[in-house]
Amino acid sequence: MLVWSLNIFVGMLLMFNGSAVLASDDVEIPLAQGVVKLIKPIEVNHADMLKDGGTITITLKDAKDQWFPLCLDGRMKVLKFGEKLKPYSIFVNATTPDTPGAQILSVGGQEEKVILRILKDWISENISEADQNNLLDISKFKNIVWTDKLYKARRVLQLIEELKNR
Repeated sequence: MLVWSLNIFVGMLLMFNGSAVLASDDVEIPLAQGVVKLIKPIEVNHADMLKDGGTITITLKDAKDQWFPLCLDGRMKVLKFGEKLKPYSIFVNATTPDTPGAQILSVGGQEEKVILRILKDWISENISEADQNNLLDISKFKNIVWTDKLYKARRVLQLIEELKNR
């Protein structure tokens, strides 16, 4: 009976939270080709912006040295008169949208919500609130002493801002 109740609780957690938080606090990202399980702590190993118009590329690394690359497609787009710009897509298993094997995620889907939570957790654990505010306000850039960590945080915050409004 206890096992059955625990299974119901985990199932309800999945429905409510959008991802599984396992006993060991691992994170599961449901993808079309299967579930990716990342072991905490999860670090932002690399973050950058490409010269294609603004694709943000991020590589996560978990406690077992498993790498999880993703990117927010920011390539420049030419719109026809009256056409509206669609939200930029997230690609996983890729550092660019054109990487062979790149998988596009549904805009606003469960996978994006899990990635958003991972990135928010990393920011809150690694970057002070004051630094976060400075990194989001371009007028304060001249006062920032840029480090690799703050540069990565700027890119992560840009991705968070895009995802949280979906």
